[in-house]
Amino acid sequence: MWLISKVYGKENTISSENEELSDLIIDSIKGFKGDTEDLLAKVSMSGESVMNIISALSFLIESRNLNQITVALSYRNHLNIEISLNNRNTIGFDEDKYLGELIQGSREERIATCILSLYTEILPILLQKYQSDIDLNLWGQGKCVSFLKMVADDLNQKVNARIDDLIAKPEQLKFKIHSQEGILEEP
Repeated sequence: MWLISKVYGKENTISSENEELSDLIIDSIKGFKGDTEDLLAKVSMSGESVMNIISALSFLIESRNLNQITVALSYRNHLNIEISLNNRNTIGFDEDKYLGELIQGSREERIATCILSLYTEILPILLQKYQSDIDLNLWGQGKCVSFLKMVADDLNQKVNARIDDLIAKPEQLKFKIHSQEGILEEP
């Protein structure tokens, strides 16, 4: 949930406390999975527009716990590293989504270098920032509740704006269907 809040709140650049490491940028949330409250279904979101408000809110409402999150990161000369983190302490790396200085090198070198960077630099930066936010009371139960309320308020504002727009311009609801018989219009 912490990573989702960072991207949603546009606080997605994470500075390392170690001078030898670079800033880490969480470019986007590509997907997440979790269990629903009643445990009868699994909730899963994926795709480029996963962080739109409606998708985020529905996931956050339906999910009992977050089991996996997939994020796209930028770090040093690696323009896109897509990784999946899950609650079983495993990391997935999608080498097909990689963009950066290693793209022209061999597949084996790219995978080895990225995995090494993940374990020795990227994950320590993420874990250090997460723990720092907890220690400084910038993240915890209260902050998570505030985040969920903010997402709900944002959704409410967008829904109300859309309703007002539809009332002001009802012609938006009409659509034309082109067929062999000509153009059919909704009444």
